[in-house]
Amino acid sequence: MLSLTLTQDEGLDYLDEVKKVLSSYASQTFDSMGNHDLFAFIFFHLSRYEEYLPSNRDHHDRYQSTASVLSDYLHLPVVDYALLYFMKLIKSLTSKQLTLKKLPALDITFDIDHAWKYKHKGLFLSMGGILKSLFKLEIQNILKRFEVILGKRVDPYDLDLWQTTYRMEDVGYFFLLSNRRKYDKGFSIDNVKLQQLMNDLSEVHEIGIHPGYDTYQDSSLLKQQVNLFKRILGSSPRFSRQHYLQFKLPETYRNLLSLNSITCDYTMGYADRLGFRAGTSREFFWFDILENTSTNLLIRPFQIMDVTLKNYMKLNTNESLDAIANFQSILSDTSGTLRVIWHNSSPPWESEWSHYKPVIDLLLSKNET
Repeated sequence: MLSLTLTQDEGLDYLDEVKKVLSSYASQTFDSMGNHDLFAFIFFHLSRYEEYLPSNRDHHDRYQSTASVLSDYLHLPVVDYALLYFMKLIKSLTSKQLTLKKLPALDITFDIDHAWKYKHKGLFLSMGGILKSLFKLEIQNILKRFEVILGKRVDPYDLDLWQTTYRMEDVGYFFLLSNRRKYDKGFSIDNVKLQQLMNDLSEVHEIGIHPGYDTYQDSSLLKQQVNLFKRILGSSPRFSRQHYLQFKLPETYRNLLSLNSITCDYTMGYADRLGFRAGTSREFFWFDILENTSTNLLIRPFQIMDVTLKNYMKLNTNESLDAIANFQSILSDTSGTLRVIWHNSSPPWESEWSHYKPVIDLLLSKNET
């Protein structure tokens, strides 16, 4: 066990931030001499030890950001800072230069909960949408719906529109495959157009599964949806992200591992806050604390989600751009990846998302016209 005394050595720029986090729960990490176990600090956060402890969960049964010891430090990748501190310490003691592997600067993936807003929905759902708009006196929506259905206007959620507007070559997609339920309101799993879209995209993009609501604790429901994915694409999914970011440790990750196909999960992050849920932007393998064993499930944490900016934190354009710039500055120092979740149903050409156009323009380069 490595025990280090925290002293402000020249050039250890990250020490202050690590010390702040450690001091916020000092009784757990410091001994009477003011020393701490740096590896325990890293393990505590990467294993998500605190999420095994009793805590109040939100109405979607999600662990809350306010329960974390990192609640005031989510804007900092404190685990990465600890690694940099360790590297500089080793250099000062041995003159050996350690480096962190440089990772891609940006990883943006799209959740496809609603492949289209108006198209391919069938008579029953289309009539329901029209009646709903009539009740709300949303006449423009009704007109737009008919224009899309008649082929006079492009569906606002259509991925073809995204791909003609932005450079989407490196984007990955997660598809919701669930029968319609209270929180799963996407397309029918038997929709031929949806299946065709998935097959077309899979020829040039990574396609992952977006397991529906409640699959985080229902292994049989999860297996049904994975089998459907395999039936559509001919192979099982390797990548996963839970719908509504629902997951609970260790059940959800154990369920994913039991499928023997999913090797990477993208759910690690908060819906209500931006930042580093596990204290890092770097991918890591999940460790099952209750079984005291390492696993081969790779965790890729994200820091930013579109609905977090708009619906939860209600950040305006400049605040959102500032947040992204701050993350980019920090991750440039730590050679980390800014990982972003967006939805095709959050396009900047729709009025409710139009003020986030500079944000998506920044994240996705526009195609040259």
